[in-house]
Amino acid sequence: MINPSRATYDILQGTLNGKDNEVTKVQRTISNTLRMYANTEGIDQDVLDQINYRVEVFKVDENEGGLQFGTSYLYPGTINGEYFMTKGHYHAIANRTEFYLCLKGEGLLLLMDRDRHWWTEEVEPNSLHYIQGNVAHRLINTSSEILTVLACWNSDAGHDYASIEEEGFSVRYFKIDGEPTPVEQG
Repeated sequence: MINPSRATYDILQGTLNGKDNEVTKVQRTISNTLRMYANTEGIDQDVLDQINYRVEVFKVDENEGGLQFGTSYLYPGTINGEYFMTKGHYHAIANRTEFYLCLKGEGLLLLMDRDRHWWTEEVEPNSLHYIQGNVAHRLINTSSEILTVLACWNSDAGHDYASIEEEGFSVRYFKIDGEPTPVEQG
């Protein structure tokens, strides 16, 4: 017997579809992620209602040795000059790794080790990024279109968002003179 695929990814539309119990979809607005940004003064309600990013994940197996597949769609924009970004995280099981593959848009992959040393990689269509264990990672959209990135990671990796919420990344990216500019944090 030949069974149909459990999920599909429409590369032209940028959508992941499957059974509700296997494909989860999360959407975060600016109001949901406002605490991530350095300066949130004077933001209008219409900006707070904008989508910051959305994520679709195909979860089949959450056991050790399994894999998960997902897509992040990071919208363009800035908050008082700081580029829209994802929350960023370490993995709960610290040595777990991840791959990112950019489908469209342009941006940066911000990486930071536990000693708070940071580096970035340019993200552009067809760029492939290996994220090693014990490294926090965050996407930053520096273009005027949605940054679409596929990801694959160990099912049991988990997400440690709390460390980033408490300590943040050691650098932020602002649009200064039209260019992405890193500003280190104290």
